[in-house]
Amino acid sequence: MRGGAKPLDVEEYLAAVPEPARTTLIKVRAIIRSVVPAEATECISYGMPAFKYRGLLFAYAAFAKHCSLFPMSAALIVEFSDQLKNFETSKGTIRFPIDKPPSAALIKKLVKARIAQNEAKKKPNEKHTCCTCGHLSCSRIRATDRHVHADHARLSGIRPTFDVPSPPAIALLTGCWAAT
Repeated sequence: MRGGAKPLDVEEYLAAVPEPARTTLIKVRAIIRSVVPAEATECISYGMPAFKYRGLLFAYAAFAKHCSLFPMSAALIVEFSDQLKNFETSKGTIRFPIDKPPSAALIKKLVKARIAQNEAKKKPNEKHTCCTCGHLSCSRIRATDRHVHADHARLSGIRPTFDVPSPPAIALLTGCWAAT
C-alpha cells in the first residue's frame, strides 16, 4: 500500500490492499491474533498493521509484488534462519509471494518467540538494582545518576559523579559511590 493517505487503523489498511494480498494478510492477521496475549493491541506503525505487547511485537504489510512480515527483531530472523531459508530475508524483514505466506506453524513460532523477547525486557518503570548495594545497576546507570556502585562504574566505564561531595573514606569502606 504505497502513496495515498495513510490508514488510520488496520481495517482501513486492509480495505485498501488489492486481492489476493488482502486475503493473505487477513489470514496472517488471524494467525498472529490466535497467539498474542489478550492485552496485545493492534495499531498502525510505520504505515503498516502491527501488534503491540510490551512494545512493538510484530507487523505485516503488502507491497506491489510481495508481502512481508516484520518481527521487529533482527535476532529472531537469525535464530529462525534455517526455517526461513525458503523466504527472502533481510535484517528486519521476511518477504514472501503474495499468495504463498509462511505456514501458520512458522508464523506462530515467530510470534511466540517475539512475545518471549518482549516479556524478557524489563518494564520501563521497573528498577534495576545493584547486586550488592541496591543502587541502580550498571545496565541502566548514566553519568548523571546519583548512585553508582564502584565496581559497576569500573565495568561500564562511567566515572562516578556526585550531587554532594562524598568523603572518600565512605566510598572505600562501602565500595559504593553514594551521595546520600
